[in-house]
Amino acid sequence: MNSVARQYAWRVTQELGLSGESSCVDRDNPLRLYIAVEGRVPDHPDHDIALLWTKCHGWSLAIEEPGAAELRVVAHLGGPVEPPPRTVARWVRALCADRLATAS
Repeated sequence: MNSVARQYAWRVTQELGLSGESSCVDRDNPLRLYIAVEGRVPDHPDHDIALLWTKCHGWSLAIEEPGAAELRVVAHLGGPVEPPPRTVARWVRALCADRLATAS
């Protein structure tokens, strides 16, 4: 599953037009993915954002609060736990009010 998770994360990263340099697969149980995202969400314009994925909960968008050890989840993508990468990218772009570079 680790190589499958890495491939899935890579495909999502590519759909977002990102390099993948700021992403990782956490092999602990449950398996988790982290992808740093270029952009901001309108409700938190001064915070960096990241995509988080777990096999149990699917995708979430989180903000990085200065001085906080944990990320704060601000949105969850409903539906299947492993949606197509294009679906994830569209969701992120909608949350960021199209502030990300488009990678259609």
